[in-house]
Order: sequence, then structure tokens, then C-alpha cells
Amino acid sequence: PPPPSPHTRASLEGGRARTAHQRFAMTATMGSLPTMGTRNSLSGSQRPPVTAIEAQDIPEVDYGKLLGLFHGVHSAQLSDRHAAAIARVCRVHARGFPIRDLPMLQQVIRFAYDRVAEGLGEAFEGALCEVMSTMAKPFVKHSCTDEFKSLTVIADVLAVVAQSLVMPGMPPRVQIAASEMLHAFASAHGNRPSMLDLDLDPFGVHSGGGGGGGSLGASLGGLGSAPPPPSPRAFFTNQKLMQRSRCMETCVSGLGAAVASGDAALQLAIARVLLEASYYDENAQQIADVGVFAHFAPLLRDDFRSPLVFTVSELMWNVLEASPSARAIPDAAMGAFCPAFADAVALALRCGHRIADKEVRNEMLITARLLAEDAGSRAGLRAAGLMETAMAIAVHPEMGPPPADGVMKPFAMTTAPQDFEMKRLAWLLVAELASDDEGIAAARGFAGCLLAFLAPLTGGANPSSGAVAAGGDASVTRWSRSQLRDLQELALRLLMRLAPLCAGDMAMLGACEAAVAVMHVASPADDGLRAAAISLAIQLAALEGFVGRLGGAGAVEAALGAFEGGHGGSSGGGFAGGFASSGRSGGGGGGGG
Repeated sequence: PPPPSPHTRASLEGGRARTAHQRFAMTATMGSLPTMGTRNSLSGSQRPPVTAIEAQDIPEVDYGKLLGLFHGVHSAQLSDRHAAAIARVCRVHARGFPIRDLPMLQQVIRFAYDRVAEGLGEAFEGALCEVMSTMAKPFVKHSCTDEFKSLTVIADVLAVVAQSLVMPGMPPRVQIAASEMLHAFASAHGNRPSMLDLDLDPFGVHSGGGGGGGSLGASLGGLGSAPPPPSPRAFFTNQKLMQRSRCMETCVSGLGAAVASGDAALQLAIARVLLEASYYDENAQQIADVGVFAHFAPLLRDDFRSPLVFTVSELMWNVLEASPSARAIPDAAMGAFCPAFADAVALALRCGHRIADKEVRNEMLITARLLAEDAGSRAGLRAAGLMETAMAIAVHPEMGPPPADGVMKPFAMTTAPQDFEMKRLAWLLVAELASDDEGIAAARGFAGCLLAFLAPLTGGANPSSGAVAAGGDASVTRWSRSQLRDLQELALRLLMRLAPLCAGDMAMLGACEAAVAVMHVASPADDGLRAAAISLAIQLAALEGFVGRLGGAGAVEAALGAFEGGHGGSSGGGFAGGFASSGRSGGGGGGGG
């Protein structure tokens, strides 16, 4: 075109001068102008200043040219260039992928998957590892609403990443990187709240619903205040997206493939993903529904000190607690799982002398008790020998020293908090395994051990030699005052549960006399123990032939003494109220006694 005339050029320069003058005037009166970004919207106009400022440091990638390189007529076979281009995209977005780029990134990842399926896994291994490592970083937002506008897109990306765990020919290094990405996302990139903060679920899945909370120091915000805990919203948002993506099914299938291949590193990586997701009840339910217990048997055969066994133990606990239906082990998995699990418990008891080992052992006892609530699983665990292990913990050393070649070792018979917890968990497990006729026969001697713990309260009122600790009084009184009191109340509660199943043993061991002695006004028991003893007496009175025994032992006099308030407890009114409540719940059995 012809050059502008001198008149036109002077007009343009004057316009620019006037514009500069106006900008100077605005700066002097209103402050500096906001810096405008260089990114343009789809319509070609500049974005609002705030959005542009937030996005000004986010690099751009021309995905149209990248896909053209993948599918071009002359470049479709250049696999090395394709892998190098994917790796370069990851280096450009070293701080994390923008959320708005995720739809195009899905096409890039699927293209790499297709090349792996064609046998080019080695060429794309490094590029896919870089993609998964960059995905493991928090997604970058152009604006604060990007995440909430793209929830479906993020869920789709999670499903695409998880698909690598079940793809034939996928290099294990890529699968491990994909597992690490899913683990980082499920934990909100290391910001999973504590178990106490799970009640703050803003979506209302956990008990307590939404709400806020924190330490007193954090709320005061003064000198020396504790740092505020991470907000649970990010964690629950990510967990909901994991649930929406249905990637738990893929992860469980990937775990089965890793077990079949024997890749221990991949097994641990996938197990960590499942464990992190299982802290959310809905995901734990999904994990249970797809039959994760079918893959646990080979994992439990590993050294119980390995991180894999620790991860699997906690995963089982989370799944069983969130999904009661999972406690019924499928018949197909019963034959392999129960022996492996029982052997793992026995090995942890026999060789676990460190604090970390004892914590894993106790977690397994909790898992065993949850499994034993199902009749089929209970029978399978008994057949695998778990009852013998639980009984060894429950009755030794109170009923005599354990066998030298047994599972109980001296380092497990201390009064440390972990071993005290082990004793309680073993009692609860034995009571659960003895919930039927076959189980109560295998638990012979357990009731006598429970009654032995009541000896300090009865003052020798129980003449039965079966209820006297073969290990001597020191084996019972070795516990601290608070520990012994806790075990005594638990013993009374468990005796009440076992009484209908072994009435003959209860009569022979003197359970009636022991219950009345604890109830008596002269007993050193507190109100809680007396209430538990009255509940046991009510349960015994409902059994055939026990009314006369209770009456002869002085149950009526001991019960009437509760209303006089002359016992050694801290609150006579509280004990009388507890007795009246127990009498109402006991029905006619208490009146007959």
C-alpha cells in the first residue's frame, strides 16, 4: 500500500502523544495502571486485568501443532520426536499442568498409550514418566474457579492415569510413576487431615458434617500459637474426584497384575494408593466391592517388617471398618487368605520386638476381630489356627508361663502401652471367635483367666481353683492401677457375653460368687465395676439353675446395699441409678435373683 501522507502521519503521532499525556494524568491522579497480560481469549479481546495478572506466568503450548506432529503424513512414524516433544511439554510446565490444558493432555497421554500398545513402550517410557511426575504436582489455575468448572475433566484425567496400571506392555517404571501421581492427588499433595479432622468433611460423608475447628493456640493466633491444620476441603474434594473417576477398580486390578508379576515395588506403590483412598469411606466401599481381599494372601507372606505388610494391614482395617459387607471373605479367597493372615499374626507376635512391629501386630488383631464378626470368616480363621494364637496372648502369663516353643515371648509380656493394648485386643478377639458352640469349645480356659483378674476385688471370696491365676498374684497385679481397672471391667463385660455359651464352666469356676463379691459394699470396686458386676449377675440369673446360686451367695443383700449409698465408690447416687437401669434392661431375670 502507498505510504501515509505527511498530514496523516502527523495526526497519528498527535494521537499517540495525547494518549501518553492521558496515561500520565491518570497515573498522577489514580496511581499506576494494572499491567495487562499478553494472553488473549478465544474472541481475540484482552481478558480482565485481574485474570490476566494471575495467568501472566503460565506458559502456553500449541497443542494443535503437537497433535499435528503426531498424526502428520510425514511425521507419524517419528516416534523419537514424538517422545521428545511430550517430554518438552513437561519441561515447559515444570510447575504443574494448567487445568485448562487437561483435555488436550488426555489426547497426548492416550497417543502415548497407543504407541506402547504397538510395542514402543521403551521409546515412550521416559516421556510418560515425566508426564506422570508433572501430573503429581498441583494443577495450575488461571483463575480461582478453574478447578470447580473442570471437575469432570480432572476425574477423566485420573481415570486415564490409572489405566496405565492394567495396560499390557506398560513399563513398570511408568506404572510406579502413575501410582505416585494418584497417591499424591488422593492425599491432597501431602495435606491429608488427621483422623480427628475427618469429622470436618464439608460434603457430609463422615459424621459431624461440615464445620470448622482447630487448636486453641491457632484460634488465638498469638505468640506461640500452633500452626493451623490443613483445610480438609482440598482433601475431600480430591477424594470425591477419585470416587467419581472409578479408578479404584482399576487400581485393584492393577494390584492383582502386580501380584501375578511379582514386582514388589509396584505392589507397594499401588497399595499406597489404595490405602490413601481408603481414608474416605466411599472409596473404601469401592475397594471392598471389587474384591481386594483376593489379592492380599501373597502380600501377607512377605516379611512382616516390610512397608508392604504395614500398608496392607492398615488398608484392611480401613476397608473393613467402612464396609461391614467386606467382612464376609469370598469362598474363592478364603482358602488362601485365612492361613496367610493367621501366619502373619503369629509371626508378628513371635518376632516383633520393636514398637513399630507391635503396632502392626495390634492392627492385625483389630482386623482379625472385624473379620471374626462374620460367621464364615470366623470359621475360616479358627481353622487356620488364629484361635490358638489369640488364646496364647489372652491367658499368658496369668494362667502360667507360655510354652518355650510357643508364639508368646518375654518381650511381648510387658506392661508397655502396646502390650497392654495387645492384651485387650486379644480378649476381644477370643470372645468374637468363641461366639458359637465350636468356638467356645476352643476357648476353654479363657473364662478362668477373666475371673482371675477379679481376684483383687473379691478378697478371696471365689474358692474355685480354676479361677486362681497359675502364674501367681503378681501376674495379675503387675499391671498399673489404671490398666488393671480397665482389664477388670472388660473381664466382667466379656463374662456376661460368654455366660450363655458356657453356663457349666461359669458355675464350676464360681462366676456367681465373683459377681456378688464385686457388687458387695465392702468391695474396693468403683461404681463402674459394680455396674458391670450387676449386669453379669443379671445375665447369670437368666440362666437355668443360677438363681439359687446367686441367692445363696448373697446377691439380694449386695444389690440392696447399692441403694443405701454406703459403698466405697465416689457417687452412691450414680451407682444406684446404674443398678436400676441394669435391672430394667434385665427384665424378670433380675427380679428372680
